[in-house]
Amino acid sequence: MQVANQVMDLTRIKENGIKISSAEMVEILYKEKKHDVLLIKLFDRLHNIQTIGAKSPEKAKKIINETLISFIVLMPYLGISSLEKHFYRLCLNATHQNRLKENTLFTNNPRKFWSYFKHNTEAINVI
Repeated sequence: MQVANQVMDLTRIKENGIKISSAEMVEILYKEKKHDVLLIKLFDRLHNIQTIGAKSPEKAKKIINETLISFIVLMPYLGISSLEKHFYRLCLNATHQNRLKENTLFTNNPRKFWSYFKHNTEAINVI
């Protein structure tokens, strides 16, 4: 029964038929102090960020923004602050991958590509 309840808590389409955002779900679970379900949701988000390259640039931006605003703040609350830096790196890397797709690969402009590549590898090394 507990697993069934957790699955229901993780379902974004609620009984009234309205679909809620992941951020709204996180807020609800936080208010209800459902730490176990929040942890499941957090690791699901980790997987989403790791596989974000398969998403459209628009969807990827939405996921990254939602992660930065609603998910990373959960880590200290759940006692896993050590994952914050890892999530930030994944979000930064995904952001740069999307910009690379949008701005360079489809332009067939080698100068623009190498300029972008140099700038962003320097930014990644800072972290």
